[in-house]
Amino acid sequence: MSNANAARGARWEVAVFNFLLKLFGRARVARPHQEGYEDVGDLHLAPFALQLKDEQKITLSSYVNDAEKQAKAAELPFGAAVVKQRTKGVGRAYVVMSLDTFVKVVERLHRAESLLARHAPEVYHREHAPQNEPETETKP
Repeated sequence: MSNANAARGARWEVAVFNFLLKLFGRARVARPHQEGYEDVGDLHLAPFALQLKDEQKITLSSYVNDAEKQAKAAELPFGAAVVKQRTKGVGRAYVVMSLDTFVKVVERLHRAESLLARHAPEVYHREHAPQNEPETETKP
């Protein structure tokens, strides 16, 4: 790997970290220190270990396989790859996971919503109320 590629990867890691940090805060986003021989991912946003990739040639299968191995090593339930989309900003990156992982995430979300509906129905119903469409200005 050339120094230019390593620098590009490091810039991507910082950009994604800062993007997620603004949204979720330091308590939820971490840059783990690599210890031992097992890679635990580039970033952790519980419950995910994230593998960050900024490469010209995209190989999704290897990214997803690596992310899942890293999640296991980090003892997190899910692994996903965050892949830079050429010429786009950080928020337009691809987040890639296996269908098995996606199903587990959806199952977990459904369980969480079920618990919320059971134990805090007023919050559940407020969050699931239809959102009003913003009014658009009409010219006379």
